[in-house]
Amino acid sequence: AGGPSRIVVSPGQIVGRTTYQQRAYVMKNLDYVRKILLHEPRGYPCQNAVLITEPCSSRAAFGTIFMEQNGIYPLMSGHNLICACSAMIEIGKIGIASPRDTFLVDTPGGIIEVLVEGERGKPDRITLTNVPSFVAHLDAEVQVPEIGKVIVDIAYGGMWYAIVNAPDIGLQLTPSNGKQIARVGEMIKRATREQYPVEHPDFDYPGCDILAFRGPPSPDSRSHASNVVVMSKTDFDWNNPSTWSGMIDRSPCGTGTSAIMAVLWKRGQLNIGQSFLHEGILGTTFTGKLISETAVGQYRAVIPTITGNGYVTQLCTVKMHPDDPFKEGYTVGDIW
Repeated sequence: AGGPSRIVVSPGQIVGRTTYQQRAYVMKNLDYVRKILLHEPRGYPCQNAVLITEPCSSRAAFGTIFMEQNGIYPLMSGHNLICACSAMIEIGKIGIASPRDTFLVDTPGGIIEVLVEGERGKPDRITLTNVPSFVAHLDAEVQVPEIGKVIVDIAYGGMWYAIVNAPDIGLQLTPSNGKQIARVGEMIKRATREQYPVEHPDFDYPGCDILAFRGPPSPDSRSHASNVVVMSKTDFDWNNPSTWSGMIDRSPCGTGTSAIMAVLWKRGQLNIGQSFLHEGILGTTFTGKLISETAVGQYRAVIPTITGNGYVTQLCTVKMHPDDPFKEGYTVGDIW
């Protein structure tokens, strides 16, 4: 649905009895792989990657470790998992029966059920049953330098989201406004993380580590709402305004949609079983739905599903020459 992801089908042996432990191993020992794949000259600021691992659960078809810029390793990523499933099916690693088939995938945040719909073994639509999603704070007042007070909801949908109503701060969610969206979003997210730190009850996973702006659907759209998600791309320093920037998720964002649906449910604005068509920065959509209630630690939570699609755009071999002075790639401040 617009978000790029590099799917590494054979990353080698990764240590850990669970996918969550494997994530920790990769973060400590193999972060150079993330840099090679995501940094220039092989990558660019909006690039993501997924390592396909051997499953740790006996019922899972494969495992996944998600990699993003600035050393972020999400517990779950909707668009990245849709990309990974699409690629594994397209290259024949996973066989599916027409017109509907299901399998399970290990992620650091839990086991995800995947429903694939399509003909002739091709995935036309993929539906993920996501991890439990929940709200930590509603209407938190965050003081942001140079911006002032911003009202923020904080919710988890696989990552920790600061969620802001864009019209409340006079922000238009259009592609041409991308630089301002990225700058303001990163500033609000950093301030929220400092003033309202949160932690997952079951995992060592602090937040907020990502932000979603909410807005109305675009004209003539069938969507119920729009969103633009701002992700980190470099180290942030309040004393250095040149670092006050992020980058925009090109997809409608699966975990962001899950977190937003949890907020709407908490506010009584979205019911269990009600569809929610969510639009991203490019006008593409994910269809979300809450299918049940549950609990995570002290939080009331919901189980969301996310439906979308992905397309294989290239098959490639990434190389690193032994004499390359930039073996792990580089970043330059003009776009980073």
